Amino acid sequence: MTSFYRRKIKYTGAPALLFQKNKIILAGILLFALILYSCEEKSTTIGSDLLPGTDFVEVFATDTIPVESYTMYIDSVFSTNRTYSFLGGLYDPYFGNTFADFVSQLRLTKKYSGGPPVVDSVKLALPITGAQGKYGIQQKVVLYEITEQLYSDSLYYSNRDPKAGLLLGSYPLPAVAKDSSYVFVINMPVWVGEYLLRDTTKLNQEGGANDFRAFFKGLYVTLEAGAKSGIKGSVPNIPLMMALSFSTGDFKIRVYYHTYKALNLTFDFVINANSVRYNRYLHDFSTGEPGKKIQHINDGFKDTLSYIQGFNGVFTRIKFPEMEEFKNKMPFSVNKTKLIFTVFLDEDIFTATTVPTRIYMSYVTSSGTKSIVPDYYVSSSFFDGTFNTSAKTYSFNLAAFAQEYLEGSIRDPVIDMYFPEGEIKNVILKANNSPDTVKFQFVFTRF
Repeated sequence: MTSFYRRKIKYTGAPALLFQKNKIILAGILLFALILYSCEEKSTTIGSDLLPGTDFVEVFATDTIPVESYTMYIDSVFSTNRTYSFLGGLYDPYFGNTFADFVSQLRLTKKYSGGPPVVDSVKLALPITGAQGKYGIQQKVVLYEITEQLYSDSLYYSNRDPKAGLLLGSYPLPAVAKDSSYVFVINMPVWVGEYLLRDTTKLNQEGGANDFRAFFKGLYVTLEAGAKSGIKGSVPNIPLMMALSFSTGDFKIRVYYHTYKALNLTFDFVINANSVRYNRYLHDFSTGEPGKKIQHINDGFKDTLSYIQGFNGVFTRIKFPEMEEFKNKMPFSVNKTKLIFTVFLDEDIFTATTVPTRIYMSYVTSSGTKSIVPDYYVSSSFFDGTFNTSAKTYSFNLAAFAQEYLEGSIRDPVIDMYFPEGEIKNVILKANNSPDTVKFQFVFTRF
């Protein structure tokens, strides 16, 4: 085994000389490396001016692209077979009066069989899934038979004349409370049941001339103050809006009857998901309060405020007038965009807790139809559109929309902001020359 032990080493002059030689060698190595690095740096740029521009990319960012905002309104929108129908009205000092009612087919749950019926009683079941506005008020629902047949392959719009015919009655509704769902059951006169059952050969849905949908064409359902609301320009001031869903078939007229062979029989006429139906929406913006009501609609004026309303009311149209210049400088890839709107809050009607949680956007496709912006199809979180309660803003990512426009897949750099079906809340956005101007951040890579 080898022992380890301390020992003293006596240095002679030879190691010192070697150290001096090493210093000279080290200096030479450093000088050579410096020359080599300098040559290598030059060699990486030599000839770069001879390469095509597509071999390089540049990343740019700008937030100076102007955004123009306008308040728009279309009084006739497609409203066939929506998930919800609405009945009643709302008043907003900024937006004025809004009123809604609906038209629908009645359908059968079975084919009639048996002898001549004798009607004992009739009841209307009216399901209310929610309400917004002034609660605890007394209202009357009004029913008419319509005079035109509804077809599943036809398009029906929100300002359509309901073609009200025979009045089937006006019936008081119980008062509606907040945050509640109801199925109101209302007694109807016996003659209504007799009228519906007057020809039992028509109580089928087999098609043709004897089909019930041709025999009894449908219902127009409205509220008493809105019974004449089909007259153009007449929008009643109803302070409560009720929502109805027909997915379960709870809306029905049930006829209780008997025949000479059987007692305690019932026959139902329902509105369900298969019923052809359409919603009607009426707006009167002139009834808003002075100093608050909307001043510019469809006139091309760039106001400092833009408005978005539920029930197919006013909406905000966004234009990017200088995007055409970017289109002429293609090719490049859009990395990111962010469109930011600040919300107008008066801390009375409009507060951070009363504005809608999300705004949606649509555009006109090359075929002329409307579609939600492609960024939403990437994912709803990618698109965003949600309200930031701390910043009091809505933000939108429109990178896919911008890219498709620049590539020619989208015709115009124009977007409409709107609410989804069933949204009751309204919102006002700061726009154009407002102190809190709209911001559009645009990041792209140019090839």
